[in-house]
This record gives sequence, structure tokens and C-alpha cells, in this order.
Amino acid sequence: MRSRGMIARWVGLCLAGIMWTAATFASAEPIVRVVTFKVASPDRQPQVLEVTDAITRIFKTSKDFRGITFAFDPQSRENIAVSVWSSRSGMEAVATSEAFRSLFQKMQQLAEGELVVKTYRAYEPKGQ
Repeated sequence: MRSRGMIARWVGLCLAGIMWTAATFASAEPIVRVVTFKVASPDRQPQVLEVTDAITRIFKTSKDFRGITFAFDPQSRENIAVSVWSSRSGMEAVATSEAFRSLFQKMQQLAEGELVVKTYRAYEPKGQ
């Protein structure tokens, strides 16, 4: 009788663990963050790349960061950064940090107009 009680508790703990794991993965939706802007002048583009490198180092401190691609067009002065995150909460934790906000402000000073930031829920096509 005592062993049935222990088995029941063990099964209960296993089910609770499975439910917690499922809830954790269900709430951790992958996110894509896209930032676009126009650099104020072509001579500021090297500074933009330096700030981008510094931001990437901060992103890499998060376990939820998956990668970033940065691209720019020297003729139009348009810049785009696309980062991928395993969860919105991980992305927001970095985006609200003092270190990131400071670099984001530096980037804003290098831009003509505002930086446009959009986030999207990611979908990974089946069969990859």
C-alpha cells in the first residue's frame, strides 16, 4: 500500500513536470525583431557598424538570442538589422537593459529621422 502511494506521488510529480515544460515551451514563441533607419550621412556608416558590433555583443549575453543579420545600402543610406530570439521575454529583457538603451541612443544620433522597430512572431516552416 505504501509503495502505491509513492508511485502515485512520483507519477504526479512527473505529470507536473511535463505540464510545466509544455507551458514553458508554449509561452516561448520565437520572435524576429526588425530595425530600419537611414544613416544621417555616408561618413557616419563606419560608426553605425561599430555600434552594431557593440549591440551584438550585448545580445549574445542572452540565452534567448539566436542571431542577427545587419545590412546597409551605401547609396540610399538605408540600414536594416534583423535579429532572431527564442522568446519575446528574452528579447525584451535585453532591450530594456541600460547597456542596450545607451547604444540604441547612440544609433539614434547617427540616424536621419527615427529608428523604426518592429517585432514579429516567427514561424519555422516544417521540413527544415
